[in-house]
Amino acid sequence: LESFWGKLKGCFFRCWIGRLHNCEGPPLGFPMADVKVPEKPANKSGQMLKAVDALLAGFGLFGGIAFLGYLQTKTGYALFAPPMMASGIIFFAGGSPPHPQGFLMGTLGSATLAYFAVLLFTKVLPPVAAQGSAAVCLLMWYKAHECVFPPAAVLAGTLTAASVNAGTDKLMAEDVAWFLVFPWLAGHGLLFYLAKAMGWVRAKVR
Repeated sequence: LESFWGKLKGCFFRCWIGRLHNCEGPPLGFPMADVKVPEKPANKSGQMLKAVDALLAGFGLFGGIAFLGYLQTKTGYALFAPPMMASGIIFFAGGSPPHPQGFLMGTLGSATLAYFAVLLFTKVLPPVAAQGSAAVCLLMWYKAHECVFPPAAVLAGTLTAASVNAGTDKLMAEDVAWFLVFPWLAGHGLLFYLAKAMGWVRAKVR
């Protein structure tokens, strides 16, 4: 009887150890020293695919920005602004760029409500607080339309700087409209479609 209870306890002990190793316990009569716990194979192929996808995304973003710079030099039209680096990260981060609704609604809200808020509050608030009013307006705008594209918040400040540098109201309107087309809309449009093309390549690799 004692030997039976001894074997039974040994069985439960081996099964418990086996569960700790995420495998089935050894059968009765096999000493633990003779039992080899199978090792989980490392998912090297999945990690390799992630690394390749990250390299392709980075190469696509770098190539896209370099291409905008090349076109800008050849055509004489501005196609790149520093805030577009953040936009490019958003475009290339996923397998394909997000729906352009966020960018378009963000551009509309930033070029209207946020822009006029900065112009208004610049007269009564410190510069940093006035810039903050643009972020507040854009946040409420995004909440109302259920979309988001944070880099568009920079547009209001950039348009304000263009307005301050303009000598007359006519020049201010021209500078604001010109910046909205070149580089903001044209550059983002090109970067979006380059990200879409690279997304197709990345999908084929995956």
